[in-house]
Amino acid sequence: MLNKFGETLGVEMKAFKDKVLESRRKLEALTLEASADVTKFVTDIQELNRVVDKWEAQLDRCRSGQKLLASQRF
Repeated sequence: MLNKFGETLGVEMKAFKDKVLESRRKLEALTLEASADVTKFVTDIQELNRVVDKWEAQLDRCRSGQKLLASQRF
């Protein structure tokens, strides 16, 4: 049972990391040279602000899962 939990947590953590990295790369790729770029940048920032709370909750769950696995010597 502990192995299954560890596997599931690992998959969730990898998916979370991939989402965050994708968002970071998306923001880093934007330039602010034209007004259309500024609009896209602001829109992307607003979209990320909407998901930050969800990401924080997911990060807390991952941390809790890691602590549980460490306490069980997994």
